[in-house]
Amino acid sequence: MRRNRCLLDMDRFKSMNDSRGHRSADIVLKELAQRLRSQLRGYDGVGRYGGEEFLLVLLGCDLRGALARTAEIQRTVAVGPFAADLAKVSMTVSMGVTIAHCGAGDSATLLHDARSGSLPGQK
Repeated sequence: MRRNRCLLDMDRFKSMNDSRGHRSADIVLKELAQRLRSQLRGYDGVGRYGGEEFLLVLLGCDLRGALARTAEIQRTVAVGPFAADLAKVSMTVSMGVTIAHCGAGDSATLLHDARSGSLPGQK
C-alpha cells in the first residue's frame, strides 16, 4: 500500500504571528487543523510537525491522486479568511508530497523529499 507524506507549511505565518500576536496565531493554527481534518478520510492522518508545519499521511493514493488531494486542501485553506481574534486574515499554504510503498525508505528521507518538492501556495 502506498503512503503519501505531505508536508504543509503556512505561508507568511511568522509575519502574521509577529503582527497580530501569539493568541491570534494559535486561533489560526486551530482553525487550520479543523480545515485539514475536514478534508481527510477516516484512515488518513494529520498532525502538527513544527511551528506552522503540518504532516499529512494519505494512504492508498498514487502520485496523481496525492497531488489532486493536496490541491484540494490548498483550496480549502484559502477559501475564506481565518478568524484571528478580532480580525480576519487570509492564509495560504505550500505543500510538498512524497510517495512510498509501506516499508520503503526511512521517515527522515521521505520527509526531506516532501519538503524539497514543495508545491508553492499563493504567496
